[in-house]
Amino acid sequence: MLTRIGDILTKIRMWGWVGVRNYLTDLARRWRIRRRFAAQVRQDRRRTPERGVTLIGTFTRQNSHSKVLRDFAWNLKEAGIPFQALNVDKEPCLAGEEVDGILTPEEAFRITRFDHVVELTPLIVPRSLNLPLSRILFWEFESGVLYAYPELPAVPRVIAMSDFNAAYFRKTLPDSVRVDKILYPFRFTCGDLDAPEIIRERYGIPPDAFMVYYNFDLGSSYYRKNPEGAMRAFAEAFGDCPNARLVFKVLGARSRPDLMARMMTLAGELGIQERMTVIDRYIPERDIYGLTNASDVYLSLHRGEGFGITVAEAMTLGKPVVCTDYSSTTEFCLPDCVFPVPFARVAVRPEQVDHPYYAQVREWAEPDIHAAAEQLRLVHDHPEEARKRGEAARQFIQTYFSIDHFRRDVERFLDA
Repeated sequence: MLTRIGDILTKIRMWGWVGVRNYLTDLARRWRIRRRFAAQVRQDRRRTPERGVTLIGTFTRQNSHSKVLRDFAWNLKEAGIPFQALNVDKEPCLAGEEVDGILTPEEAFRITRFDHVVELTPLIVPRSLNLPLSRILFWEFESGVLYAYPELPAVPRVIAMSDFNAAYFRKTLPDSVRVDKILYPFRFTCGDLDAPEIIRERYGIPPDAFMVYYNFDLGSSYYRKNPEGAMRAFAEAFGDCPNARLVFKVLGARSRPDLMARMMTLAGELGIQERMTVIDRYIPERDIYGLTNASDVYLSLHRGEGFGITVAEAMTLGKPVVCTDYSSTTEFCLPDCVFPVPFARVAVRPEQVDHPYYAQVREWAEPDIHAAAEQLRLVHDHPEEARKRGEAARQFIQTYFSIDHFRRDVERFLDA
């Protein structure tokens, strides 16, 4: 009990009283939706559901969970699988072509229409309704998930979107919870990007620099994303290379000035401050992809990833990737497609727990900085090999995350 109270206080410190107000507003909206669901279940108790998928969640936020739901719905539509999708956001942040054609109007939505109901956090369907409920779940490690999501043992089915997650969930969750693997609905449509030289000029990156790029969100955990590891590997790889430049695109910088200051202090200690560009302001999504496209190598020395969408995006653009060889990125970061970095499993130190969900994570991956530096030098010194693996990565992503493979997994899920 005391642990949970401490967890609540931690969340209040992280999100502030505005976050608490928004949370309570969301609770009220979800309560109204649950009441409507309950009424529909009573009215339709003799009705046989159709074969298909009901998706429920926050579709219109600018975060990874909303993107997963949007992409899931678009893939269902392209695969020809019947579905409906209910957006529970009270004030949509996104509209237009990203959601037009996939969201079901509330007045037309019936929770009993299809025989499979799929949610992503936060949960909204009451267990008391006894609906055929499944939960999409991502996790970055091999411990701690039941602390973060204590409701999981009561969920009938869990959907994992990587072999890494599926194996961990099957080992950890009780036998009463069925774990299904459905291919991650990866979709990447960046449109026509500005030429790399234009992007570099726009963000102050020299046209002839060897550009190492990393795009990460401080709200997703500074220590898990591990920008310090990227900085140390860059400094070791290119201490004698004045032409190399490390570029970070950082989301959530304004809310964590302490972490930004820590990062810049380390840059000074490593002697790379003059060769480091940090973009910590809002820029259009098109330019974020443009920076990936303008880079010479994408670097992710994470300590664990639930999927690793920025890595997959870089691979789709044919970029060589240096990445920790751990967790869900191993689903698509094959040795002949990327430059994998070995790791050691190490205990998580208390001061590294900067997200309340990770309080019971026992260990994570510590990437080998020396090996990462060697891989960066390999990309720099052998551009033909880097180009070859980048092209192999592009082809693999396009083949592996195909609509046919997605349809196969969803059909298997519906028939199970």
